[in-house]
Amino acid sequence: MHKNILITGGLGFIGSNFINYLSTKTKANIINIDKITHNFFIINSYNLNKLKNYFFYNFDISNKKKLKDLFRYHNIDLVFNFAAESHVDNSILNPEKFCNTNILGTLNLLQTSYLFWKKNKMLDNGLFFQISTDEVFGSIPHNSKKKFLETDKFFPNSPYSASKASAELLIRSFNKTFGLKTIITNSSNNFGPGQLPEKLIPKAIYNLISGKKIPIYGKGLNMRDWIYVKDNAMSIFEIYKKGSHGNSYNIGGNNCISNNSLIKRLILAFNKKFKTNINFNDATEYVEDRLGHDIKYDVNLKKINKLGIKINTRNFDRNLLSTIDWYLENINEIKKFM
Repeated sequence: MHKNILITGGLGFIGSNFINYLSTKTKANIINIDKITHNFFIINSYNLNKLKNYFFYNFDISNKKKLKDLFRYHNIDLVFNFAAESHVDNSILNPEKFCNTNILGTLNLLQTSYLFWKKNKMLDNGLFFQISTDEVFGSIPHNSKKKFLETDKFFPNSPYSASKASAELLIRSFNKTFGLKTIITNSSNNFGPGQLPEKLIPKAIYNLISGKKIPIYGKGLNMRDWIYVKDNAMSIFEIYKKGSHGNSYNIGGNNCISNNSLIKRLILAFNKKFKTNINFNDATEYVEDRLGHDIKYDVNLKKINKLGIKINTRNFDRNLLSTIDWYLENINEIKKFM
């Protein structure tokens, strides 16, 4: 186990959940840097600030001097890079912002890691772990049974997915050219506590609580594989322990369903919890489709299954209820940041 672990973007949705999980598995120092792109993520800091051996710094991974100083001060020997601009809609509006963070920011982090570990003779021990997405592989036809393999070519269809694919290529180059030890994970759509309410599931929950319509793109037929964020955190940690350097690993929940089906199950869970009788047609509205909207994502999990990592798909509806509970418990705080 490494001793000084750097988490970038650790106040974000997946990053904060991973830190909470990691803190139960190690006594190592956990160093979190996050530029706090949205004040909503301050909510995620409340539990993290209670952790032992936890340090937080508010700055951008593009800040070379601060990053270099932090590596030296904390003697970083492991990096988990969660830092990213991640909302596809926002990438369509501002591609440059996504390229600056997801490509140039990752490059800066790679260079800082490599140079520090090389100088301090830590290349054999240091590890750069990149959190990526299944969106780099493009889109699957609606009725196809295909699932993305780790060896599939990249066919990104949005500025967001293109920026994440570019980051992966840079990481591969540092592994092959400089001998930097790297691992990449490509996860499917995450849901759970701490996600910014601009994403589909938290927006749907927030709108149900607020009595507003849930917007669904197009005809609601686009399909995604959904994984509970805590299952993703567990998978990332297990891959860290058991995975091979220079490799990438798909992570998914084996829950590939349409947006219509997802919202119907969410409304069903909401009705069950509050003993209401909300109707899908009354609670939703179809809106103009997203530009370049990918039809379907689904990932093949054989590679992580061989590592002994398996997700219990029967917990999906229970995890939806847990997610509803979190947003309900934090609704007053969430309203402050909306």
